[in-house]
Amino acid sequence: MGLGVAAKEFCRTNAGPQASLLVTIYLMTSETKSFVPVVRDFDLLSDPAMAGGLDAVQPCGQ
Repeated sequence: MGLGVAAKEFCRTNAGPQASLLVTIYLMTSETKSFVPVVRDFDLLSDPAMAGGLDAVQPCGQ
């Protein structure tokens, strides 16, 4: 099984994180009837491909 998240357009509002960028992802299904954590406190910067992609995100308003 795979799960993906995508956005058509996005920007960053301030400087990128230096040490870590923790994210938690929740999923709600008809079976659970509430949000359940799928990933807790994953550091996006620990993945070299993700960290490189975040560096390329342009600031908002430019």
